[in-house]
Amino acid sequence: MARAEWTLTAEDELTEITYWIAVEDQRPLTARRIVEEIQQKAENYADTPGIGQRHPDLPEDRWYFHHKRWIVVYRHQQYGIDLLRVVDASRDFPRLLPRRSLVFFNVCRCEEEDPSGEHGGSGPLFHCHRLPF
Repeated sequence: MARAEWTLTAEDELTEITYWIAVEDQRPLTARRIVEEIQQKAENYADTPGIGQRHPDLPEDRWYFHHKRWIVVYRHQQYGIDLLRVVDASRDFPRLLPRRSLVFFNVCRCEEEDPSGEHGGSGPLFHCHRLPF
């Protein structure tokens, strides 16, 4: 049976996510559930190589999957996968990528108008162009 091995960096990032949800957001049960879901998903990806997604700006040996708002970056190994990073999809994931791909994740200024004022005014609309996860 294949296994998912967590790097120290990925473990630390998962711990930070757990802390933030459990302590700062005061939702300990939600934190436990999310961590368990991410860990289970990692085991599933270890058992089924190639089901993850590729991003053209990540190194060739890197794959990823998403869970809710987090991206888990991993690398295939003979025994399964190495989990390398667990990052926020909109806040931290762009920092892993070269500059040219940031347009897909960062807030950008579009020429669309916001006539309803629902987004803070009637001028150009600001919104996020994230890749579909």
